[in-house]
Formats: sequence, C-alpha cells, structure tokens
Amino acid sequence: MKKVKLTAAILGLLSISQIANSATITNGNFDSGLAGWSTEGNVTLDAGGYAVLSTISGTDTSAYGGTNGSILSQTVNALAGDIISFSYSFNAGDYMPLNDFALVAGDTEYLVSDVATVGDFGSSGWKNFTFTALNDFTDLKFVVSNFGDTLFDSSLYVDNIASGPVSAVPVPAAVWLFGSGLAGLLGFNRKRAQSLAA
Repeated sequence: MKKVKLTAAILGLLSISQIANSATITNGNFDSGLAGWSTEGNVTLDAGGYAVLSTISGTDTSAYGGTNGSILSQTVNALAGDIISFSYSFNAGDYMPLNDFALVAGDTEYLVSDVATVGDFGSSGWKNFTFTALNDFTDLKFVVSNFGDTLFDSSLYVDNIASGPVSAVPVPAAVWLFGSGLAGLLGFNRKRAQSLAA
C-alpha cells in the first residue's frame, strides 16, 4: 500500500507544470481614466480613451538621455519572461537633429519611436509594441522626451497595455518516461510479491 501511495505522489508531482504569475497591469485600457498610474510632466487622457504624454511643460528627462518630457508609470512586479504589449502612436513635433523620442522602460529601456524613425514632424500612426523581459523588474514606465531643446512638442499616445505570463515550463519527456517506468516497476514488484505469497 505504501508503494502505491508513493507512486501516486511521484506521478502527482510530475503532473505539476510550473507557471509563474505574470506582471499585473491595472487599468491598461484607461477605462478608469489614469487611475492606477503615476504621472510626471504633462500626461492627460484623450477623449478616445488613451493616455497622451506630451513634452510641452514637461519634467526633467535627463535620466533617459533627453531634456524634458513626460512619464507614465505603474508598479507591476514583472518576472523575467513576462511579455508586455501595448499600442502606441508617436507624433514628432520636431526635426532632425533634434531627435525627440519615446521609450518604454522595464527590465531595460526599449526605444519605441523617434524623429529619426518617423521623419521631421512625422507620425508613426497607431502601431503595436511587444517586449519580453529578460530580468525581473518592478516599475513599467512610458517616456516621451525632447532631445537637444525644450521648444517643440512631441507626444506619445499609449493604450491597450497588457502583460502575458511566463510560459509554462514543460516537464521534460525523460522525466515522464522515468516516472512511468518507476510506476511500472512498483506495480510489477507488488504483483510479484502477491504471487510469491500465494
């Protein structure tokens, strides 16, 4: 009987897939305005239901390599392997070489768009952006910044911010094979012991 319980316990452990919790993003569609988000600089909610980050009347963004701009952030407690996705539109109010930019910061900083990409006074239009975190991180930040001046207004529109979980870690086939073989041996030994006792 003990062997049967041991076999059941081993098979139970083998059947558990390790799925880690993903980053928790609150109000990623801005259905509740900017609730759940922290803002620095000039961040508003558009009538279309998305966040607008503007460089005009902005905060110091020198920590990100810019001059002034706006930051939208939230504590998300993400794990390595988490997938963060969002929709954006970058609208350049400047011209080269004043390369205003937008980025998202998580485990590292990812360039979303800049003047060099969309052209002088250009727009990216609505696009999707996704990154997979290589390391755990606490805060998710969206930044739009002037570069080299503080005069012209560039903006970043953000919406549909979401996270996906770390993929399930599959139990390797060799472990399943080992578990099945172990269960078979235990069953064989039990049957053999019963036939010897008879």
